[in-house]
Amino acid sequence: MSHNEPELWAALEAAQATEGHEAQQAQLEDVVRHADAGGFSRLAFAARRALASAYCVGRQWDRAFPLFSRCLSEHDARKREFSPAEEASLRSWYCWIIQSMAEFPAISLPQIYAALDDVEQRYRAAGQNLREVYETRRSVAHIAADWQQEEHYFRQWMAAGGPGPGLWDFALQVDRLTDRGADAAAYELAAPVLAGARTFGGPPVPVWIDMLLPLARLGRHAEARQAFRGARRNIFRDVYRFEYSGKLIEFCALTGNLDAGLDLVSAMMWGFDTLNRPTGRMDFAASVAVQMQQMVGAGRGDEPVRWSKQDQDEHVTAAQLLERMRGIALDLAAQFDARNGTTAQGDRVRARLAARPVGRVRVGSVNFRVRLPIPPGLPAEDLLSRAEWHLDRGQRQVAHDHLRALGQPPPHLAARRSHLLALLDGGADAGPEMSRLAEEYQAADDQTRMLLCYCDLAMWMVDHDRPDAALPSITTLHELTPKLPDQRTAALIEFTFACVVMPSDADAGDKALADAAHHAANSGDPTSSRRSCATRCTGHWSRTSHPSRPSRSPRRCATPRSPRAG
Repeated sequence: MSHNEPELWAALEAAQATEGHEAQQAQLEDVVRHADAGGFSRLAFAARRALASAYCVGRQWDRAFPLFSRCLSEHDARKREFSPAEEASLRSWYCWIIQSMAEFPAISLPQIYAALDDVEQRYRAAGQNLREVYETRRSVAHIAADWQQEEHYFRQWMAAGGPGPGLWDFALQVDRLTDRGADAAAYELAAPVLAGARTFGGPPVPVWIDMLLPLARLGRHAEARQAFRGARRNIFRDVYRFEYSGKLIEFCALTGNLDAGLDLVSAMMWGFDTLNRPTGRMDFAASVAVQMQQMVGAGRGDEPVRWSKQDQDEHVTAAQLLERMRGIALDLAAQFDARNGTTAQGDRVRARLAARPVGRVRVGSVNFRVRLPIPPGLPAEDLLSRAEWHLDRGQRQVAHDHLRALGQPPPHLAARRSHLLALLDGGADAGPEMSRLAEEYQAADDQTRMLLCYCDLAMWMVDHDRPDAALPSITTLHELTPKLPDQRTAALIEFTFACVVMPSDADAGDKALADAAHHAANSGDPTSSRRSCATRCTGHWSRTSHPSRPSRSPRRCATPRSPRAG
């Protein structure tokens, strides 16, 4: 089927507004294919650039390189067709590509330096300021561990205009100081941002995160706690590089917040296997290894680590994940060192793995491991009820402890125990098990637990990329809520419905959230009802909001420090 050029421009605009990076990639690939077939060169150029950005958001960075190469060749063959603004944009993209090339140890330094010389020549020929070129050379020198060159080009960058007014140039300066261990200098620079006196167009997530361990080392625990909460609240509202989540995990590991760190590992590991940017894999793997090492040291090495789409890793323990992630980090560091001719990357990873805790920073009441004695001789039903109570409050380990104390319950309690185990597991078998249990509850005329189980099943389907399968059943339950006498159950149904429909119908999702709040307020125990909803569904928000939101800003897609990058 052929398409005319206006139709394809409209398709490009629609693709760029699509929610979900996989769907966006597929649509952009179609636009590129049809634009090439129709001979619409300008359209194909624009679509390739958008597709390159989408690939990076989807953690497939290497697929951007041939797209850029094709665009550069087409530009050089038809220079007169491009406006000065379009040429300037292409040069900026070239700088971004070079910085990305440096993040792949298989790309040699001579190749990268040749590209740097080429882009600098293009800037000079256009009479353009070399500020962006110097920043690119500085970034390459940093990854190559050439500290003399890094300092030289940083000074050149400052002399050519230095940081702009935006967040990412400011974050670069903070990162350079924290990377050198200059905690006090970093704090002096970042203090106005941490205090809210200096603001940007959005939340200063990279500054918050880069300052976490320096604040802890400086004894500024209240500020560290505030920065952590701001970062944790905002990091899943956009697509940030894996390194930033890794730094959050590492902070938790070294400040006595192992359960909070484990929650972050569970929220992020699902995308790690498809992340093909080596610097991101190396740094995130090192951060997870630090977390797992602290868990092993705390006697929790045999504790299972769960995340969505684990496949063959369903039963991995903290000790096993430590060995795997440490191996990945050290192997990638060795590849960088072999290319760079230094030991700097390996030394940096080894230093992080050997780091000692910096103290205890209480980041939240639920983020410290709860240890509660279980009174001996409790009846089986009491043990189950206590396990359910603790799970509703996000205290998963305590719920596990109660189930271990329970053992094999009497037959009339078996379904409740299996339901709890399925919720705690969340793996590939949990969905079919919850479907079976819902039918068992129905046969036993336990309507409330049947409805809760169907809500949990709907969330499992969404977490396993089956929202269409979840929609019919949760819609049916949603229609029942006005007739339900149990307001707490009605609140959970509305909250689950919101989670399912929000990506496709934000208005319906917002209304369901408002209705959930209304039901919770009328439940007689609103705090408990809201907490139960959040605990059962928050994992879904953290796993799904991270990769799905498309970019609205080309500049944010075009910088390797951007959040719009896996």
